[in-house]
Amino acid sequence: MSWLTKYKDITSQTKRLILMEFFLQTINSSYFLIFNYYLNSLELSDDYIAQLISYRFLITMFIALPVGFYVRNRPIAPLFRLAVILLPLGSFLTLYFAESQNTSLLKAAVMLMGMGATFVQVLMIPFIMRNEPVASRMEAIALHFTTWSTTTFLLGCVAFLGKSILGEAIPELQYLTGVTIMGTLGALIVFFKIQEDIPQDREAPMGLRQRYDWLPIAKVLLPAMIIGIGAGLTIPFINLFFLHVFAMPYENFAIMGSVSTIFVTAGSMYGPRLKQRLGTRYAIVSSQGIAIAALIGMAFTSFFSEFLLAYVLACLCYLIRQPLMNLANPLISSFTMEYVGERNREMASALQQSLWAGSWFFSSHIFAILRGDGQAYSTILLTTAAIYALGVFLYDRLLRQTEAG
Repeated sequence: MSWLTKYKDITSQTKRLILMEFFLQTINSSYFLIFNYYLNSLELSDDYIAQLISYRFLITMFIALPVGFYVRNRPIAPLFRLAVILLPLGSFLTLYFAESQNTSLLKAAVMLMGMGATFVQVLMIPFIMRNEPVASRMEAIALHFTTWSTTTFLLGCVAFLGKSILGEAIPELQYLTGVTIMGTLGALIVFFKIQEDIPQDREAPMGLRQRYDWLPIAKVLLPAMIIGIGAGLTIPFINLFFLHVFAMPYENFAIMGSVSTIFVTAGSMYGPRLKQRLGTRYAIVSSQGIAIAALIGMAFTSFFSEFLLAYVLACLCYLIRQPLMNLANPLISSFTMEYVGERNREMASALQQSLWAGSWFFSSHIFAILRGDGQAYSTILLTTAAIYALGVFLYDRLLRQTEAG
């Protein structure tokens, strides 16, 4: 366990920013666990839920690139502070308009949440690359990736224990409201003073084409975009799979998510060590390859869902797939930032989030069409697995080329 001691070297400022992200992620994670169940309780259909969720990805797709342009040679901290305002405000408005069935303003509120989340998603890694010493940079990125899994674990425990203590599940609306209040209060830590290094361009002003190295950016982001297309078909709606195929209530899904995120957190933090032992290529390809196999297994459980064994196997596949797919994320992000070079990092991060969000927006609408046409969840999961496999193949090819020099 000596590899854990390296996390002590992360600067206090980076730790404080990651703590801010942790509190904001409590809001995001609660929506991942509960929001679809809440919308389902309002008797909204799967295809409508998918279309609504897609608006969050739509706003990210549109604003991520302008954010990347803006922060080049500018401070990042003010946008973190803006995120602490926009994301909770969007959450409160989303719950209010969902309860009042105001569908037009509900879409706008979801987009407001997406805007706040975008600032954090796009800028956290560039902030780390700017301000964290090289020796602890990989650990800082890994710690950043644990915020989602850690908050999911804690919120799942709250949902499960709430039912155990109260004798019934906490109503979805009250649960989401309480988490939003807690996340907002905790995230206010970002309003303390933040010192950051702001790189200065010493080059003569150039046009957009000359300012960035577009070929390496395109090569490293293509696999991420393809994996994003696959993820968008499944990840935002995986709780609906368990709800409709196995009639799993939200508190059970929440505790299963909690268990899986223990492994996600451990895997993300062990990622730098795995990279040292296996190398970047083997660490990424092997972990994601096993995750794809688990997703295929989950798809086949829907064919005999009436048996208890299928339910157990589906849960087991979920617990295998999620940690292994997420284990590679810090390694991929670190590789991406190093591959594109210092002057391209903000743009690469912004473009990655824009492409990822665009992929999820596109895939969410495909999911809505498929479910609207009555397509089974097994078809959607197997399609996701095939798309994932293509993305992992492209990562493997790019990493081989990099290793060969």
